[in-house]
Amino acid sequence: MFKDINYGGPFMCLSRGDSWGDLNLGIERFSDGSFANDQISSHRWSDFC
Repeated sequence: MFKDINYGGPFMCLSRGDSWGDLNLGIERFSDGSFANDQISSHRWSDFC
């Protein structure tokens, strides 16, 4: 998942079979350390991160 549109900016990965219940908790963060809640602007499926 990417913070910016068109797969740009900081990113984070969710592995196959994993799930995140509530991004509002502030546990999940982008590669630059910023919070993920309400900030995901694009995503793409991939076999690796």
